[in-house]
Amino acid sequence: CKNNLAMIAEVREDFDTASQFYKEGLEYRKERMQYDDLAHSYLHLANLALLTNKNTQVSIYCDSAEAMVYKLFNTDIEQFGASEENKNRYLGMSKQYQAELGFKLGNKLQMKSFLKQAKAYYKNLPIELTGLLQKSATMHYNLNDLDASIQSINEGLILAENQGLSREKEELLQT
Repeated sequence: CKNNLAMIAEVREDFDTASQFYKEGLEYRKERMQYDDLAHSYLHLANLALLTNKNTQVSIYCDSAEAMVYKLFNTDIEQFGASEENKNRYLGMSKQYQAELGFKLGNKLQMKSFLKQAKAYYKNLPIELTGLLQKSATMHYNLNDLDASIQSINEGLILAENQGLSREKEELLQT
């Protein structure tokens, strides 16, 4: 519930309130000990840190999310979200946010390395992969790497077409 309120505050660009709600949601999720939920909370905080230029926090939150993903499969506590799909989604998101951080910091090698890792995690998640390819296209375009930008758009369009993802296809065409 707190995460939903945080997402509303984030859309309204009330980032302080969003941060407060995400952190309250995180504390509640710590009590429940459901590691997929904890990973999700940390990833929300990482994305918020990206939006608010709190760059040092991005990696910290991503590392925390990844630690929760690994606990998901290494605990005696029943985990309702312990699926390979969730594992790949959350690890992919972490790598995607770190790629975006690399871009913001002007570290093209870091950006490309994390994009490649995110892509590997998203390989069986077509919606997430098309979103990543859209971000990749935009980042490469902004770095004046037009060939890589076009390649990402084309790859995303083919994937979206093959998977029947009309909304993702439209978003890629608007990139």
